[in-house]
Amino acid sequence: MQALLQLPKIQELARCSGPCITIFLPPFRPGEQAPGAASTMLRNFVQEAASRLETLPREPLDKHGVEDLLEALRGLEGSPAIEEGCHWSRAFFRAAGVLEQALLREPAAPQCVVGDRFDLLPILGELELPEHFYVLRISRKNAQLFRAGYSLEPVPLPGEIPANVSDFLELNIPDHDRENRSSVAPGARRVRFGTGTERETQQAHVADYYRALDRVLREFPDTSRTPLVLAGVEEDTSLYRGVNANPNLQGAIRDNGSAQAMLEQAYTVLRTALNERGMRSLAEAQERLAPARFTTQLDTIVGLAGEGRVARVFVRSGAVNEEEKLNRAAVETIRHGGEALAIPADGMRAAIAAALRY
Repeated sequence: MQALLQLPKIQELARCSGPCITIFLPPFRPGEQAPGAASTMLRNFVQEAASRLETLPREPLDKHGVEDLLEALRGLEGSPAIEEGCHWSRAFFRAAGVLEQALLREPAAPQCVVGDRFDLLPILGELELPEHFYVLRISRKNAQLFRAGYSLEPVPLPGEIPANVSDFLELNIPDHDRENRSSVAPGARRVRFGTGTERETQQAHVADYYRALDRVLREFPDTSRTPLVLAGVEEDTSLYRGVNANPNLQGAIRDNGSAQAMLEQAYTVLRTALNERGMRSLAEAQERLAPARFTTQLDTIVGLAGEGRVARVFVRSGAVNEEEKLNRAAVETIRHGGEALAIPADGMRAAIAAALRY
C-alpha cells in the first residue's frame, strides 16, 4: 500500500473525471475486531459502489468499463495488506486507469462515495501534514531522536553530540562548573566552594546539554527545516523550551513509553499548530483582501474554483450540508494549483470561504 499521499498525487486525483469511487476504511487492530473485518467492510463498500454505479449514466463508461472498475477493487478484498492490522485509516481511489491506495494519518470515517470526482474533503488535513517530522525524547540523563511518519524510527543525533548528558559534560565542561577547590590538609578530602546548590548545578548542566542539542538540530539541513516535537516530563520539556531557538519546535508531549501513543500525541500537536496556522490565514484573508477577492458564497466559490480563480479555499471541518458542492470547490481549487485548508468547526462560521487570485 502506498505510504503517503503527497500533493502531486492529490493533484493527479483531482484531475480525474468520473465515475470516481472513494472508499475509506477505519483502523483495524488485531484482537479488537473480528478476523476478516477489514475485508468484509471493503467488500460491502464495493457492493455499495456497484449499486450506485447502476444509477449513473453509462457514459463515458460502458458496462464492461464499470465492471473493470469494480473488479480491481474486488481484487484487494482478501489481500494480506487488507487483513493485517493497521493503526491508520486507509483510503482507496478508483477511476478509469487509476487505482491508488494510501494510509492516512488523519482519522477518516468509514464510507464509500461515488461521483464525478474523488471525495477529498476527509483528507484535506492530510495534505497539510509534513512528509515526516522529528520527535526528540529528552531526560536528565540522555536524549534520543526519532524520525516520525507512520512509525517512530530511531536515528542518530546529528553532529558529534553524545546521547548521554554525562558524556557531554566530559567533553564540554561548562564555564559555570569550573570550581575552585582547596585541601584542608595533606591527604584530606578536597572542599568545593562557590555558589549554587547541587540541584542548581545539575539544572545548569542539563540546560547546557539541551542548548547544545538545540544548536546541532538547527545546524543540520533536514532537522533545521522539519517540525520538531519534544517528548519527556514537563520539567525537562519546559527547561528545553526555555533555551530553545528553533522556530520549528511545535510543542511537547508526555513520554509514556508507548511508541504508538507518542506518535499519535505528536500528530495532535502538529494538527493544533496547523489549525492555528489555517485560522490565521483565514483571518488575514478576511482583513487584508478587498471584498471582491474574498467570498463565503458556496455557489460562487464552486464556479470560480472551476475557472482556476481560487488561490485558497477554507472548508469548515465537519460541514455536511451541501457536501458534494464543498468537495467540488476543494477539488477544483487543488486541480488548478490552489490550496485547500480544513478549518476547525469553532474556527469559522461559514461552511466555506475563498481567497481569490483576481
